[in-house]
Amino acid sequence: MITALQNNKIKNIVKLASKAKERSLQQLFIIEGAREITIALDGG
Repeated sequence: MITALQNNKIKNIVKLASKAKERSLQQLFIIEGAREITIALDGG
């Protein structure tokens, strides 16, 4: 469990969630929700 708000992973997740340019630069995105995660893991 991550509890510190100063954690670098949390900071990066906040950037990815709020900035399209950051998602593009890192070639990453965030998936929210159990259904969406299941679909992504199933390759759909």
